[in-house]
Amino acid sequence: MPPHSISLTLDIRPCAKPRPRVTRWGAYNEPRYMEWRAEVVRQVKAQWDGVKISGKIGMFCHHDCKKKLRPDLDNAVGAVQDALKDAGIYGDDRIIRTLIVTCQEDTGRDRISLFLWTPV
Repeated sequence: MPPHSISLTLDIRPCAKPRPRVTRWGAYNEPRYMEWRAEVVRQVKAQWDGVKISGKIGMFCHHDCKKKLRPDLDNAVGAVQDALKDAGIYGDDRIIRTLIVTCQEDTGRDRISLFLWTPV
């Protein structure tokens, strides 16, 4: 498998992956979170060449935040991983074998920078 990489910049405020709400009729995610995911998918599809990444991959995810990031970084990257799966970049986030997540707060700008790669 030849090496492949994807680099994306998302102009959106980082968001935590919430726990699904459970009712007697079933489980669901909050509408605000689903809207956030849909916007990330839209931005990803606008920048991505459509070549699906497969096999074992690495992911670097950097969050720039105007203010203090409230959620834990693992919840913030979980939301990004869900949106990347929705966009079709990969079928399952279990293929991510290397994960680097960073955050810089008080930058004056909300943005998520992503780099995904397959090993050589």
